[in-house]
Amino acid sequence: MGAELSDLRRLKEWCDSGRGTAVTVAIERLVLRLGQVAVPLLGRELRGHDPKRRDAARGALMIAATSARTRVLTELRTIASAGADESKVAALGLLAELGERGTAQFTNPPAMQRRSALALAQQLESRSDVASAADLVVRQIRETDIFELLLAMREVAPDPAVWLADELVLRLDLDPAIRTRITELLADPSVASRTTAPTSPRARRPPRPT
Repeated sequence: MGAELSDLRRLKEWCDSGRGTAVTVAIERLVLRLGQVAVPLLGRELRGHDPKRRDAARGALMIAATSARTRVLTELRTIASAGADESKVAALGLLAELGERGTAQFTNPPAMQRRSALALAQQLESRSDVASAADLVVRQIRETDIFELLLAMREVAPDPAVWLADELVLRLDLDPAIRTRITELLADPSVASRTTAPTSPRARRPPRPT
């Protein structure tokens, strides 16, 4: 018990330190030692208002899920159902990374949709990223919401929106009606100039800030 309390204290000090979002090897080992005991503390951090602390907690929760998956999933679903909008987005994103589906109701749905679209666009740094994102979208997002996601992405990051749309129209596991709507979107003259998805992170054009 004494060692466990000491580990929890160290984890809390790391969260309070504001040293950045990277999870060090020492913290990774600490989280693995604590297992599900670390989850409530990390959940509180994910509910917080500091983006850096939320990102740090998200990384630590991903590690905790290797040994306490059920407890982490329960915590994430609780946050997705009752947290602040930013925390809900973080929880849903981590659920998706863990291969789980989650739902949430947002106080400001349009703003959250734009933020989610921008966050996804910022991850599209190579063709393989685009392919992985398309796979994630097909597996984790309801088909009726995929088109809305592309519309939101087009507003904040036109080129990545086109890259993702190009990939999605090739997905035979996507409903033909949705693929048709995406094809029509790509043919829309108002869509940004057609650029090729980058082959390396350095080639990526940054999305427009909101």
